[in-house]
Amino acid sequence: MTVPKQLRPGLAVLCTAAVLLAGCGGGGPDPTTAPDQVPLDLVWPDEHGAPIAHRAGCDALSEDAARGGSFMVAVADSVRPPRAPLPTNDAERLVFAQLYEALVRVACDGSLAPGLAVAWECDDSAAVWTFTLREDARLWDGTTVTAQVVDEAWRRNRSLPGVPTRLDLLPLQVRVLDEQHLEIRPARPNRSLPRLLAHPAWAVALVRPGWTWPVGSGPARLRASTPPPLPEIVCRPNPQHPRAPRWKSLVFVTRPGGDVRDLVALDADLLMVRGRAGVDFYRELADYRVTPLPWDRLHLLVAPRGFDQEELGHLRAAATALDPTRDLTAASTAPWPYPTLPGGPVTRAPVGRIDPLPRESRLDSDLAAARLDAQTVVHDRDDPVAAELAGRLTALAGSGVRTVGLARTDAVTALQWSAAGAGVLTVRPTLADPALQLADLAGRFAWLGRAVLAGPRSSVPGDSTLDRIIPLAVSRPWLVTRGALTGVEVGGDGTILLWGLGAAATEAVP
Repeated sequence: MTVPKQLRPGLAVLCTAAVLLAGCGGGGPDPTTAPDQVPLDLVWPDEHGAPIAHRAGCDALSEDAARGGSFMVAVADSVRPPRAPLPTNDAERLVFAQLYEALVRVACDGSLAPGLAVAWECDDSAAVWTFTLREDARLWDGTTVTAQVVDEAWRRNRSLPGVPTRLDLLPLQVRVLDEQHLEIRPARPNRSLPRLLAHPAWAVALVRPGWTWPVGSGPARLRASTPPPLPEIVCRPNPQHPRAPRWKSLVFVTRPGGDVRDLVALDADLLMVRGRAGVDFYRELADYRVTPLPWDRLHLLVAPRGFDQEELGHLRAAATALDPTRDLTAASTAPWPYPTLPGGPVTRAPVGRIDPLPRESRLDSDLAAARLDAQTVVHDRDDPVAAELAGRLTALAGSGVRTVGLARTDAVTALQWSAAGAGVLTVRPTLADPALQLADLAGRFAWLGRAVLAGPRSSVPGDSTLDRIIPLAVSRPWLVTRGALTGVEVGGDGTILLWGLGAAATEAVP
């Protein structure tokens, strides 16, 4: 892949600065800008992984649909209501996105749109923000969504165990001004605050007596008696929402742990696939349409400090020789030279408090028997893309470097305590801002967070944060639809939004 000079990772490029100098509103990139003139924080991969000024795949099946109809969506992961609105897998991300909403939405192109808030503004220094809530916003039980309700929901989110994205990423002081206005003060001035608040960690969901699921205010709604997803979740339109769905009902059918090709037996109207085997399978079926979605996962080779510099050189050379489009078969992948998606290279990020993993966790699970050393590249054994990348890299690196699959948390722990020489990590960027993406990454991996907090690049080759985070590839899902469906919107984090789903026809569906 040829990357324009202006877009190549530089020694002193601070895309964080570009973000922080942006205005309080925010917006997407100018589609008329030539790729070699695009600011580094607005770079996206095209269909082949080359940097461009707009996000490819945002308009997948986006035409207006006919009203009416009932549709089935099949998902291959479990969905656990008590975790709402914070997803832990792709199925929860898809389901929760239809049911719960945050103050702000980020569109696929990176532009901001109203969610529960209809307006927001900051002072000149971006130290104090005021958000104005939608007057007609209601929870499913009829409760008005006031500033007090939002504050209560955020407090509940912080208490949920195992929060997947750090809520202390950017510590906030929240003050209720009145029923419709919230004042929010970040720990330090930040003009990207609305983008941070678009994350599901700041969506509104509350436990209410008599309700099986936490109640929300999203475009789709559940009933008080909706049972846990065993195996179906039946959603109805929320008529009080400004984006009330066009369909009559939307049913999510859960089939955890199965092969996505087996979902064909359900006759589902819509499902997502990531592996090439699934894509090829549905392409061969006459009634199905397979559409590529935007790149939404980043795969990194990460080496903790202490890894032998010569071996790191072998792996870096292997990463340079790797051609994801040619060498990988498990998923739809493309090369990508940056440690964030979207965006360019970041050397410093606004990271909050870091809690390191306890050292005794090295003894948990398979770590004690894994025979790890500086010659080992670890990966998440449940991630086929990471496994294939690790295997290909070790084959290219040679010199006795080997790969070991571990549970995801074990792989991270092994890297934190330098029990392994390197690891292939998969990151789903859920924050539509490259600086916040790296901050999120640092917040989840303490050993990386301390390196980022250390500041700009070291003058010692191989001893800086960016030298130890080597981007390998991006991957994407594919949308599989049965029949002529349209009306699918793609959110800023790559999640599909289904309130406009329907038949691609001029007449209403009965």
